[in-house]
Amino acid sequence: MGTWAVAWHEVRRSTAFLNRRTAPLLALVFVGILLLGPFVVSRLDAQRGLYPVGVAADSPFAPVVASDARFAALPATQADLGGRIALWVDTAPHAETSARGTAALQALRQATQRWLDERLSAEADQAAAFPVLVNILNAPQAPVTAAASSAIPSTATTPASSSAGPTATPTANPVLDAAPPEARTLAVKPRDVNPPFPVRSLLLTFAFLIPMNLVAQLHAGSLLAERTRHRTVLLLASPLAPWQILAGRTLPYLGIGLFVWLVAGVAVGVGWLGAIAALLVIVFVLATSLLLGLLARSPRELTFLLTGATTMLSTFLFLPAIFTAIPQVAFLSPVAVISASIEGDSVGWGPFLCATLPLALVAVSLVLLSLGLTRDETLHGQASLSSRLMASLRRLAATRRGLLVAGILAVPFALALQLFLLALVIPLTLYAAIPAVVLGAALVEEGLKQAAVSAHRTAGRPRPAWLSGVLVGSGFFLGEKLALIVGLVGFGLLPSGQSALAVLGGGTGLLLIAPLALHVVAAMVGASGTGRGRGWTLTALAGAWALHCAYNLAILAGALA
Repeated sequence: MGTWAVAWHEVRRSTAFLNRRTAPLLALVFVGILLLGPFVVSRLDAQRGLYPVGVAADSPFAPVVASDARFAALPATQADLGGRIALWVDTAPHAETSARGTAALQALRQATQRWLDERLSAEADQAAAFPVLVNILNAPQAPVTAAASSAIPSTATTPASSSAGPTATPTANPVLDAAPPEARTLAVKPRDVNPPFPVRSLLLTFAFLIPMNLVAQLHAGSLLAERTRHRTVLLLASPLAPWQILAGRTLPYLGIGLFVWLVAGVAVGVGWLGAIAALLVIVFVLATSLLLGLLARSPRELTFLLTGATTMLSTFLFLPAIFTAIPQVAFLSPVAVISASIEGDSVGWGPFLCATLPLALVAVSLVLLSLGLTRDETLHGQASLSSRLMASLRRLAATRRGLLVAGILAVPFALALQLFLLALVIPLTLYAAIPAVVLGAALVEEGLKQAAVSAHRTAGRPRPAWLSGVLVGSGFFLGEKLALIVGLVGFGLLPSGQSALAVLGGGTGLLLIAPLALHVVAAMVGASGTGRGRGWTLTALAGAWALHCAYNLAILAGALA
């Protein structure tokens, strides 16, 4: 009951601005969104009306232009070419001599091909309409022996012979015949081999994110306002547990988030897997606003933190999702699941877990850190952000089990920060990007591990430095391997035999102990300087970083192969 009482108090306080003047205005805005929202969504297309085109009355290309939203047919003549229109179409297309005209002509070629394919798909005799079909084999990249390579053709596709006519039988292919049925994609039309980029579905995911940014501002601002007015002291003095207080302060905004989730999901037509992924994003946004609302000491500081968090979240969500041709990269983000669900494409359990599980673990970590902040001396003190965050982490990593859990939960944070680092170094040349990624990834991992060790070592009854390093390093190794196995199994990329043992951290030689030894020894080196001053801490971090960089360079050089 205490949680619901806090939630009801939050609702009454947040809606105190409603009166006879503001309530009708908000109701009018809400009704307008409901009425105009479906129309706006149905008209949403980033390329609609991109190319102004003039079409002659007797042009055979008129139905092609009408079928593609990228063309805006204008009443014009050929004399308007180069001014009002980029393309004039009569018995043949005529483009202006500019980049716009070249792009419009290319778009017309694509639209004509697509229009012809749709006409052919409606034909009763499909063998005559599509005499060529493509067989695609998703085969793993593995070395082929000399005997096998001499017996296997150089291509895995088996198109029908064009000289034999529509009824010709495709030639036998040993690779395709030996492949399991689930690895084959048979009888695919050539136009379906390269699907279009899902621009519309990616844009529609903003229907979930943009309203939630506003909800996050309201949530974090409410938490900050209550703290700065010292009204939270009364709640902390009550018999309520910290989790009940935070749950009560978050429930109203979670209700708004669920409403946004439901309305946006119905409006954009998302499937159930995409709905789960979108719900996870909403929960993550609320967990972020909860932590930042408890960390910030002023409205200006809160604005800075929320802006930085929003930027990093947008990078993490949309950077991988644009690589739709590489599922292993695209499904690092839940936006890829939402986009595929809007497009009506199926998503396997492996990509779904890869896209949602790391974000779920980060959300859990943020909630745990928020619980650690819910103390009078932390909420109403004027310590720095790092000190407040370290105090919260100290409560999480106070025990041996907490240290192990902290190492595991550091893995998704490392993944997100490394992805953000990758986004920063993409504009660099290859020779500059690779060293930046190698050095930056090592610094991120060792910094996160040392933060957990430092929080524990500065607690009341710390364990020895070597034991702290062993626990955090083992936890990080466990979390890293679990994430790798889920990804490889989910995408069907897990090798067999000795290669599988190497992935799992086993095998022969150095591959048996190298990954675990790296994380444990580096964490022990980082732990050796904690609790002894800033100079020793930075020196220990530099040593752990150098050790990790040396290991990464040895891997790249093949010394541990």
